[in-house]
Amino acid sequence: MRNGALIGGAFWALALVSSFYWGRSQVEKAPDRAIVESKKTANRPVFDSSGRSRQVIISDFESRLSERDDIATHDELWLLADEWAAQEPEAAVAWMNELEFDDLRNPYLFAALSQWALQEPERALAWLNRNRPEQEESELYLKAALIRGMAKGDPEKAIAFLNEQPKSLGRATIDFVLGTWAQGGVLRVLSGISNLPVERAGLRVLAVEKAVAHLTPEMLDEARKYSMTHGSWEERNAFQKAIADRWAQREPKEALGWAEKISNPNVTAIVAKQWARQQPLEASAWLATRRDDPVYDLSARAVAWSVVGIDPQLAFSQVAGMKSKELRLETFEQMGRFWVSDQPVQARQFLEGDNPLPLELREALLLHFK
Repeated sequence: MRNGALIGGAFWALALVSSFYWGRSQVEKAPDRAIVESKKTANRPVFDSSGRSRQVIISDFESRLSERDDIATHDELWLLADEWAAQEPEAAVAWMNELEFDDLRNPYLFAALSQWALQEPERALAWLNRNRPEQEESELYLKAALIRGMAKGDPEKAIAFLNEQPKSLGRATIDFVLGTWAQGGVLRVLSGISNLPVERAGLRVLAVEKAVAHLTPEMLDEARKYSMTHGSWEERNAFQKAIADRWAQREPKEALGWAEKISNPNVTAIVAKQWARQQPLEASAWLATRRDDPVYDLSARAVAWSVVGIDPQLAFSQVAGMKSKELRLETFEQMGRFWVSDQPVQARQFLEGDNPLPLELREALLLHFK
């Protein structure tokens, strides 16, 4: 029973910490977005807790806590917890630990404990061992805080601690370490990933995929070269797909040229998907020239999803051209069900007329209208 609870708790932590980190890391991951966000908040009063006494900090924190659902107030409280912990980590952590919320998350304890782990990881860990929460989910959440703090100061120490935790918590927190490694460049990132335990192959694959989000455009150019030789085939495939996905969001045609050069159908499909989202008819025109190419099936699957709402006849004809019967039937069904749900009037008219869908599937989809 305990193993089941631990696995469930670890998956809970995976979703929880991943969503937390996504929100906290957008400025680091996307400098161009950071510029936009900074303009939005340019007139917001600067929140400065430096030099305040403990009593003033506590008073200010308590007066704002009831308004923490406001994102600006929440961020200010987070910064206050972090600032206090930078000055008095043990006192800040002890006080934040007394706060009670409706759910199992205490983000301000997370902030304070993370700051303490940056300064004194052993003492922060010892505190958590003495003050283990009753719920395993909360314990995993606070262990993620330790990993975040350790990663900023000593990523190898963070990795050592992470390797002792449930695999899913490692998957949730590897981003913290990647962010620090990325400051040393592509080779530093790949070197760190290569030193992850072989038995955690899934974490290594996830790490190369997630690492791309931390790279600057200049690093991304360099990463393309190393993606041809790094690690196992699974790692190279994940690395190339992540590079292609990010590149194609801005320059799909250039990314497509690289994808075709390295002859990886999975990568070509990723680019085709991004291109089709931006320019579905142009992507369709390119796809028509690849009917006999090994990349066609996965690319057609990617393109057709964006085309179906514009030209369903073209989209389903693209799917009909797939060589793999299993993938063709699966895509027909999934895309058909999506379209029936998204555009029922147009879908019904199309299904009742001449179309490329198999008769059995066509009749099954029409049952939704009876």
